[in-house]
Amino acid sequence: MLTEEQQLLYSRNIALPEIGVLGQEKLREASVLVIGAGGLGCPALLYLSAAGVGKVGIVDADSVELSNLQRQVLYGRSDVGKSKSEIAAQKLQSLYPDVHFNSIVERLSPGVALELFPEYDLIIDGTDNFPTKYLISDVCTVTDKVFIGASLSKFEGQLSVYNAEISSGKRSPSYRDLFPSAPHNVPNCAEAGVIGAFVGTIGSIQAMEAIKILAGFGEPLVGKLLIVNALDWSIRRVDYSAHPVAGKSIQVLPAMSDYEDFCGGTCAMSDVKEITPIALKKMLDAGEDFTLVDVREESELQICKIGGLHIPLGQITERAVEIPMDKPVVFYCKMGGRSFDAATYFAAELGHPDVTNLKGGILLWRTQVDPSMSGY
Repeated sequence: MLTEEQQLLYSRNIALPEIGVLGQEKLREASVLVIGAGGLGCPALLYLSAAGVGKVGIVDADSVELSNLQRQVLYGRSDVGKSKSEIAAQKLQSLYPDVHFNSIVERLSPGVALELFPEYDLIIDGTDNFPTKYLISDVCTVTDKVFIGASLSKFEGQLSVYNAEISSGKRSPSYRDLFPSAPHNVPNCAEAGVIGAFVGTIGSIQAMEAIKILAGFGEPLVGKLLIVNALDWSIRRVDYSAHPVAGKSIQVLPAMSDYEDFCGGTCAMSDVKEITPIALKKMLDAGEDFTLVDVREESELQICKIGGLHIPLGQITERAVEIPMDKPVVFYCKMGGRSFDAATYFAAELGHPDVTNLKGGILLWRTQVDPSMSGY
């Protein structure tokens, strides 16, 4: 039963006929696990806690960085270098003392997910990488947990509710049903850029979908992909159904590396080699004959650069003829993801015999070779 103080605290929720006292009590008894306390996770955590969800778990192994503060609204400058999960739990606990917060300072893995997910009613995916999204989907399928996933690219956000119970023993389509294979050539927010206010909007929608499901009202985005464009506020809802193969007989893969391999995130899947920034610096200093290719966007050149030929990843196929096939090629970008895709294309599709990716991109170059370089 709600106390008098709680009835006053949540009076605006209770005033809605769709929620009422019964719905508010359901929220008090509910538990949500949020994977990632970043741009999506911060607003989701704030609004779930403010709505009165009884137990909230926060999974994040990362520390706060200065570049996070533009969109991760739970943190300030004094938090830089501290654990995101611990800081988020501490600040939320001071704001909402009635909620039980559980800080999990671990990187999600199959073992961690299989242990944690059964303890919660609902999972929210606030991550920005595909291997973790497929892991969340698989574990939710195996443990019969609904999860709310979202992703962003520049000014477009996508969101859906997966694996929800729609009848006794039957669940809605999973993330694998919607995306049977991992998308490629999709830069993350650190590479492509994003506006904090828009990330917060999508994270808030995730919280709203969770509240609807837990309190039992409205029509959640089950079997529907919501696509929002912030430039013109065009909104589409795309229906999707279970994939005849991809979403069937799901098993959790043994290790995180298996998910990275599935998503094409390691060089083991192609003939692409990797080179460290220090090794690349030695090649440049020695005047070795090779082609260095920067695949970042034009706007990023103004921030910093190593040099070489500039061909944005989106133009790599049409401008491939500009890169010699008779000498070694080293691709680089901000963090190594886009350059890996470019290198893979040259090795696998064009058959280039000597292709290398700069490990860690310019960010690692700045750390290992040139700390004075201006940065992102």
